[in-house]
Amino acid sequence: VDSVHDLHIWSADGEYNVMTVHVVLKRALSMDELQRLKNKIREKMQAMKVQHSTIEFEMPGENCEMEECC
Repeated sequence: VDSVHDLHIWSADGEYNVMTVHVVLKRALSMDELQRLKNKIREKMQAMKVQHSTIEFEMPGENCEMEECC
């Protein structure tokens, strides 16, 4: 992982926590490597009481399509 951005964590009810994040990769990864990385991130977030995570990977050189997140 090179960096993260557009990170948002919130809760609608104070108990069920949700996260969205863009993860910028240092190098292109295989589908298996991406799945392992996603699982590792989700496990770490669940340990911090974040029950649902949406993770978007960005490959090296890929530009974020959302102006406000870059």
